[in-house]
Amino acid sequence: MNNSITDLIANYKKAILSVLLTSGILLVRDVAGVDINQYLLFVLMSLIFVSLSRNDAIMYLAYTCGIITGVNGYILLVGLFSVLYKDRTYLHHNKSFIFLAIFVLLWEGQNCFSYYQDTRVEQLLLYFGYLLVFFYYLMMNKDKEENKQVIFFYGIGLAVTELIICIGVLQNPINMVFEGEGEVRAAMGFGEDNSSTHFVANANNLAYFSIVLIAILISLKKQVFSSNAVFIALLVIAVVAGMLSRSRTWIMLTSVLVFIEFISRKGTARIKFLCSGAALGLVAFYFFSDFIDSAIDGFMNRLELDNISTAGNRTVLMKEYFDYMSRHVDYMISGTGAIYYKEITRCSNSCHNAFQQVYIAYGILGCILFALTAVKSVTSHHASSNILNFLPFIVALLFIQSIQLLNPFHLMIPLAVSSLAYKINNTTKI
Repeated sequence: MNNSITDLIANYKKAILSVLLTSGILLVRDVAGVDINQYLLFVLMSLIFVSLSRNDAIMYLAYTCGIITGVNGYILLVGLFSVLYKDRTYLHHNKSFIFLAIFVLLWEGQNCFSYYQDTRVEQLLLYFGYLLVFFYYLMMNKDKEENKQVIFFYGIGLAVTELIICIGVLQNPINMVFEGEGEVRAAMGFGEDNSSTHFVANANNLAYFSIVLIAILISLKKQVFSSNAVFIALLVIAVVAGMLSRSRTWIMLTSVLVFIEFISRKGTARIKFLCSGAALGLVAFYFFSDFIDSAIDGFMNRLELDNISTAGNRTVLMKEYFDYMSRHVDYMISGTGAIYYKEITRCSNSCHNAFQQVYIAYGILGCILFALTAVKSVTSHHASSNILNFLPFIVALLFIQSIQLLNPFHLMIPLAVSSLAYKINNTTKI
């Protein structure tokens, strides 16, 4: 067994057992079709957080971030507060992310109660949990070994999410999956009752999770995913999830990642990479030719859709939102808020550009705040990082320009956790 995996098992036994238990429950619930009350699962996960030691709780939180679309979102508050209570030495030196999250929450509350009379306090509380986790990881300053393990456990969580969604999608005929607009959500068959939370993701979200996991795997193969068995298993899950999404942005960014991986190698390593890729492709095509043929046809159909000139109507939406903001100058400075921006603006669909969504939610001031936070995170670690370690963050940042960032709330998490990749060489000891 690979030494890194052996060390991982030795150092995080309880966290690994907790991950296996939670993953098993999720598989039984969503694959076997056994209804499990979301509040029972919430209580179980809360008890796990309370019972774990500092190090194990930190890893279980990373895993929870990876599966957050399939569990009650309030678990992030429980998990993070549990981690911070056990990690008080770090918290003593790094309180700024809490103040920043509270500031944005108060800003959000001011906007919501001012502009939307049906504002729900529980939504603000849920949003606060995601904000805390977002700024916690984006502004994290810990030693490299812990960063590596956090990324590993987050990758496992993402893989569990993608695996369960893929199983749900593939229960349908292949031609149904790859026809039409390719909305994965229509093929899921999960979430029929209100007492249970199930994994549900549209094509864009699935593609986002997939490309972030692929970027993490490629850029951190030697540093985090040195076990070939684990690397290949996670990569296969991520690639299949991306193919099922039929996302045009996904195929473009994946192609770029493969090209970057190729040019980053030298001499015989490039030839080995090409031969390995060709061999893997031939084996995959031999055993899964029907699936691959359908996937290729699906991608080609997507490229031939009439709305490709408007990026799936995204440019039309961007103009609609910019026109609205230009007619409502009072929103341009501090925005409408992130939770109810669509209800307030009454535009035809949700915003599909992260930068624009921040602008709509928090105006010019919010754009400056979020930009400065991201820049500080990057510049604080650029000197000690390999250029390839910035890939996951860059890929996540590029992809969310075709979807959202702040709402749905869970889209904040992949961008924040991917920032740990360029902090992988930290030498800080706190």
